[in-house]
Amino acid sequence: MFIAGEWTDGSSGKSEDILNPATGQPVGKTPHASRADLDRALEAAKTGFDVWRKTSPFDRYKLMRKAADIIRSRAAEIAPVMTVEQGMPVVEAQGETMLAGDLIDWFAEEARRAYGRIVPPRMGNVSQLVTKEPVGSRRPTVCLTG
Repeated sequence: MFIAGEWTDGSSGKSEDILNPATGQPVGKTPHASRADLDRALEAAKTGFDVWRKTSPFDRYKLMRKAADIIRSRAAEIAPVMTVEQGMPVVEAQGETMLAGDLIDWFAEEARRAYGRIVPPRMGNVSQLVTKEPVGSRRPTVCLTG
């Protein structure tokens, strides 16, 4: 498990074999998460979100594009692992890896288009502005001007 920026075997010490579907032989292990591990992961996600939502859309775009480039550059390493774990052909696994990079790129581009808009008011003394923020942002803002 990857929690708060580090790999961990989990606090329970329990794990399960990952089997090659073609041979039935173990190719690795995956840890079982305990409630304490899940609580740590949730806290880490909250902390990460607090940082992410304060990151400008343009900086989010740059970080996501870099992540997509890294995934695509490692497709030759990732594909054989997917093949052993899932039994899919290497060429298909490489395609899925490249597609993952493309999907991240698409969402990165969307981050740059986080435009707001002015909504026509029902009353003449009101201005309504809609802004887009990351889901879960706890900054509800109502600003009425007259």
